[in-house]
Amino acid sequence: MQVILTGDFFQLPPVPDLKTRRRKFAFEAKTWSSVVNRSFVLKTVLRQDDEHFVRLLNEIRLGKVSAEALRVLTFLHRELKSLDRAFRPIQLYPYRSDVDFVNNTRLAALKGHPRRFNTQDWGDIRLLQHCIAPEILELKIGAPVILIRNLDPDLVNGSVGTVIDFDFYPIVLFRNGREIKVEPVSWTIEWSCEDKTCAVVARLGADYPQDAGDDPGLRQAYVALSRATSLNGLQVLNFSQAKIMAHPKVTRFYEKLSPESTDSDVHPQNSLESANSYIIDAAPQNSPESTNAPPQYSPESTNAPPQNSLESTSYNMPFIQD
Repeated sequence: MQVILTGDFFQLPPVPDLKTRRRKFAFEAKTWSSVVNRSFVLKTVLRQDDEHFVRLLNEIRLGKVSAEALRVLTFLHRELKSLDRAFRPIQLYPYRSDVDFVNNTRLAALKGHPRRFNTQDWGDIRLLQHCIAPEILELKIGAPVILIRNLDPDLVNGSVGTVIDFDFYPIVLFRNGREIKVEPVSWTIEWSCEDKTCAVVARLGADYPQDAGDDPGLRQAYVALSRATSLNGLQVLNFSQAKIMAHPKVTRFYEKLSPESTDSDVHPQNSLESANSYIIDAAPQNSPESTNAPPQYSPESTNAPPQNSLESTSYNMPFIQD
């Protein structure tokens, strides 16, 4: 049997053991060396095409941030130039409790009565807590949502839209102009040699703020910032250099795997020059947006956590997630 493992240990931390709650990286397993005999470091970045931004993100990923990168991150506190009223920026929060509070507050601000969608679960209750779909999802017309499942090549995990009506299930207008009714979908959770299934009511999630990771000790700054495709439209509030760090075990693992894989200068054609070398749109002086506050909420901007086909998280724009 062949096994192919893909991922980036610099990003999300391991899932804690159900009993001991201890976290253990896959490469710490006794069988790792006997199972994984060939390793490759992938270096092609597909989400971002700005070489400077890619370099900055890689420095953050490795926890080796230069003075110039810090200048850029500090500059990103600036006001955004213009915001699409229908799709406001996504906000990321470090704790799910913050996400839930913001989502519930913003949903309550919308007019009308909420529609509630409940999941139908079966299997080991301990495994069901890892299901990506929310247990209960409440939506209103005007609520932003994000897909948490791929539907087709044009509507994928992370596609955002707005609830415009209900035909028992929500009807969503996506940012690409597609309008569809989002119906139930199911997930199968596998653990050991058992299959546990949790069925959900929909494949949407309320698109309010999202949590950036459940382990504050690992500072998921890279995970959050790498969601952006460019520096334009990216705003970083209350930046702290202390939030940028890499787990020493992960750093040692990659150094043994490939010394150059922990070198922040992965793209020799470009380098971090200065904050001015980044083409970033700044907001006009009369912009109504506040530099010190996150984008204001509007019926068109929502965020929800992924756990029902429809869900609510701490983003600041609509989304449906799979």
